[in-house]
Amino acid sequence: MSNQLQTGRILSIDVLRGFTILTMIFVNELAGISDVPIWMKHMPADADAMTFVDIVFPSFLFIVGLSIPFALDARLKKEKKPMPMVLHIFKRFTGLLVVGFFMVNSDSAFYDIQGTNQNMVITIGWWSLIMYIAVVLVWNDYKKWGLTSIQKKAIQFTGIAVLFLLFLLYRNQEGGRMGIQWWGILGLIGWAYLFSCLTYLIYKGNKWLVGASIIAFIGLYMVCQLPSLPNSVKNFSGNFTHTATTLSGIFASLVLFNQQTKEKNKQILFLIFILVCFVLGYLLRPYYSISKIWATPTWVLYSVGICSILLYLLYGVIEKLKLSQWTTFFQPAASNPLLIYLIPYILISFCIALGVDYRPAFFDAGTWGIVWSMVFSIVMMWLVKLLNRFNIYLKL
Repeated sequence: MSNQLQTGRILSIDVLRGFTILTMIFVNELAGISDVPIWMKHMPADADAMTFVDIVFPSFLFIVGLSIPFALDARLKKEKKPMPMVLHIFKRFTGLLVVGFFMVNSDSAFYDIQGTNQNMVITIGWWSLIMYIAVVLVWNDYKKWGLTSIQKKAIQFTGIAVLFLLFLLYRNQEGGRMGIQWWGILGLIGWAYLFSCLTYLIYKGNKWLVGASIIAFIGLYMVCQLPSLPNSVKNFSGNFTHTATTLSGIFASLVLFNQQTKEKNKQILFLIFILVCFVLGYLLRPYYSISKIWATPTWVLYSVGICSILLYLLYGVIEKLKLSQWTTFFQPAASNPLLIYLIPYILISFCIALGVDYRPAFFDAGTWGIVWSMVFSIVMMWLVKLLNRFNIYLKL
């Protein structure tokens, strides 16, 4: 690789990841609350506007990119050959697509809060709960369990067998089987992860080529939006702007955490990068409105600019001023992003399986709903820490 990144965990990246996850849980829960301010909800697809809620997903993509150089460099030093690395990338990509595929189909089979669906042998609540348990069995990290290789594989094979059985049992509201509607949030992350990792490897970590690839993927999105192209191509093109977001995270790490560059120079370069994002977003806005749903270049560029500012502030406070005592709250979630993402879905599926609503009706609207969402997100952060004590860590 053409870079020399600092070694060890980067606390500023961990805190940004933990803060993003906390905000993600909050806004996901808030989505089910009525009578809240419009700036606390996703903007409609054609609104040409964005709220802080619309920045959560690109923030996660940006953070995935921040971590890629460290993860791939470390694995390359260990394995020495690229092919095992490529297989590892495709393994993680496949895992994200599979989990996203099951989650999307789970959502499309619900009729009501009790999960009533006469087409299912079991209620969709129980189906979803069993599905999440199977996901944990397959992708849990068993390093601290003291298991033999055979025992570990037996548990994972059991989880795979359960997922296959659930695939056979599944019926949606119209009686149809599982199908690809969209890949879900995890699937979208998977596509961006795949394209970004391969780009990073092909260019051997060269930050200038990675930076050029950001523009190239945005340009690829624009080409795919040509009126003469079919809708299937246009619909897939959002993966290219998502990839540009992830590549921006890679570029940010290659600039800020490269030990070969003088501190003053890398800070100037990073500030220029932030400025370029906002300027390009402004210049493209007359042609591409701001839209998270359509994954437009303007939305991506503004989101990357905002994420970069947050990273730069954390970098200054944590890495340069060494003020890090306050960051411990975010560490469990930062180390287990997939687990904490799934915990609320597991809890909700459990309640639906039992035929109860996990959220009292008093908290379904207004200020009390906002308070509930805040408390709910903090409890989820605590719950992931509790699960870690029982050696539950999800790792694709």
